[in-house]
Amino acid sequence: MSTGYAILKNRLEPYTGDIDSWHGIDLNTIGDKLIVDGVKYLVGLVEAQQPEILHTFSTRYTSDSSGDTSGWTDWVYDLEITEKLLSVIRADYECMELPITFERQVQDSTSIYYATVKSPVYVRKGQKLYVYPASGIVSVDAIVFDTAIDISSDYDIANCPKEFYQIPLLYTAKFLTLYKMTLLQDKLPELSDSSDGTFSTASASSQGFERIRDYIENEEDTELAQAKLQAITGENQALNQEYQWLQGQLQVIMQELESQAQLLIGIEPKGFSPGAIQERSGG
Repeated sequence: MSTGYAILKNRLEPYTGDIDSWHGIDLNTIGDKLIVDGVKYLVGLVEAQQPEILHTFSTRYTSDSSGDTSGWTDWVYDLEITEKLLSVIRADYECMELPITFERQVQDSTSIYYATVKSPVYVRKGQKLYVYPASGIVSVDAIVFDTAIDISSDYDIANCPKEFYQIPLLYTAKFLTLYKMTLLQDKLPELSDSSDGTFSTASASSQGFERIRDYIENEEDTELAQAKLQAITGENQALNQEYQWLQGQLQVIMQELESQAQLLIGIEPKGFSPGAIQERSGG
């Protein structure tokens, strides 16, 4: 459902160009994965620069029916690999994490590590969090990285505040652009695949300079060779132009990504207009 924003893919394409069928390649699946990495990148920036606002990305899971009980079995929480733990709270007191080697001590009333109502703790066993005292209402605050994002149909980035959307979008645009540039570089030698001294007959799949040499040396058809040379030259020029355009786009993306990161820590870059980025991206 639309929330006033364009579909994610439509916000990316002003930076990257076509995503649906670029040179016959569907880049949507790659974009889906990259935008999840973009959210992780954003969370890392926030954690380093403004940890006090990390809670705006989080979901709270509660051990009783007063909230979302997903992941809870009694006083054991199963932390998903797609979740980043922020805090564990028992009856309004934040739990301290202790190594698993202290599990016996936290249940032993004679130990200095004994868990109490006002000094609750938790220990990890793999992805499971065991909370002590094992009673009362316990809540886990965790950031959930949604791996089911579909940039071709989704308007929103799950569990990400809308005011921060631009950073994961720019992150995704950056790596989609780099990916395109890499593929274009791979295309150039394929089109210009000249033979070595052992040349005999060009393979049926060869469309590069091997084919031209085949026309000249085997078929002695200089007209076909000239036509093929013109075609290859035109294709290479088009690829070079596209590569140069992507280089320019990458520079724009990197500048805007840096500007957004600076805004995140409260530094407005010189000559930077947040509105311009929002307008460009269709926001």
